[in-house]
Amino acid sequence: MDDETETAGDPLEARFPELAKLREQHKGRVHAFDADEFGLVVVAKPRNKEVYRTYIRELRNDKLDDAVAIEKFAMACVVYPEDRKRVQSLFDEYPAFAQLVANRGEQLCGLGFRELGK
Repeated sequence: MDDETETAGDPLEARFPELAKLREQHKGRVHAFDADEFGLVVVAKPRNKEVYRTYIRELRNDKLDDAVAIEKFAMACVVYPEDRKRVQSLFDEYPAFAQLVANRGEQLCGLGFRELGK
């Protein structure tokens, strides 16, 4: 899977015209992936800030299995495609991709693990 980040005019925009619109909607703050045999997956900061805080709490408090918390947050970060069942099938087949998406979502939130105590 190829990872393309925040660069306008990249080759992914030529292949996936919807990417330019998504970048515009999210003020350029997106990560785009060309997931082999799946297509375009675009990640952005969740609109609801509480989603990130909940994710961190779930990881810290062991309320959920870490993999479940990571997948839940990753799903909240995916803004394209809108077909959640399709994204879920990708995460089921490639659990490491859900981790990658969650990491990118965390970066887009602008907070790292040093912020956990706040």
